[in-house]
Amino acid sequence: MAVVHRHFPEASVAPSVETGFTDSHWFRDLGIASYGFAPFLVPESEASGVHGNNERISVENIRRGTQMMLEVVTRVVSE
Repeated sequence: MAVVHRHFPEASVAPSVETGFTDSHWFRDLGIASYGFAPFLVPESEASGVHGNNERISVENIRRGTQMMLEVVTRVVSE
């Protein structure tokens, strides 16, 4: 949560259950806890295109999301 609040101070963070498939089952099969985290800010105007025709994400979102994932991994491995 600290990483999210560093990038988005006003954000609310809540767990959710998503439908679909993830490759994290390979880790869970080995007894490794795996959680999804998608650190991307999808504007309401683009939300309807998720997994649809002409799906897109901004370069800024990719850069910020990658940075946030690196921060999360760094925190996890250093604890």
